Amino acid sequence: MDWNDELEKLKDGNISEISISKEDFPAFREALMKRKQPPYNDFYDFVGIAIKGGAVVYRYEKIEE
Repeated sequence: MDWNDELEKLKDGNISEISISKEDFPAFREALMKRKQPPYNDFYDFVGIAIKGGAVVYRYEKIEE
């Protein structure tokens, strides 16, 4: 799966959340960490909520400066 594409869909409002299994988390985290740098700089706008069993649900919440 192209996690960066999924993060863009989430940011653009095309989807409301991304559910990440514990097995997919390492690959997802790699894509998410790249968003700390230009051209994205939106790493902190993605909010993860842990779910029992190891899954994480991410939502996009723009931080106002």
